[in-house]
Amino acid sequence: MRCVSLVSLKPRSLDKEGSQIIRKAVSGMLPKNKLRERRLERLRIFEGPDMGIFQKNVLKRWEDGTLNSSQSS
Repeated sequence: MRCVSLVSLKPRSLDKEGSQIIRKAVSGMLPKNKLRERRLERLRIFEGPDMGIFQKNVLKRWEDGTLNSSQSS
């Protein structure tokens, strides 16, 4: 068991390093096997609502109501 004091935790700005924070979080959720790096290479992180040609790949979105709170649990 590790002991972490709250003093050592720093708030991070999503403006400067937001994509790196998200990439690291997704990396931690992926299985640790030989496909992990390939999956991370294919990860696309968009800063705004405009996703270009990838827009039609999104099946459910929180903003437009296709994903409600009962489905996310």
